[in-house]
Amino acid sequence: MCEYCEGESRIICVGLFSAVIRENRLVIDYLGGRSPQRVVRVIGFCPMCGRDLRGGER
Repeated sequence: MCEYCEGESRIICVGLFSAVIRENRLVIDYLGGRSPQRVVRVIGFCPMCGRDLRGGER
């Protein structure tokens, strides 16, 4: 496990964008424009360390 998939450390925080892993979901926030936008996608593996987020280990 790594700090990104173990807790809720931000993967990226650049300008108006931020991304975080929550359980087996990648949550991307955009704070620009008229209203904030959020995209949530189910992912199978941590993009940083490769750990299987479906229940297995790396």
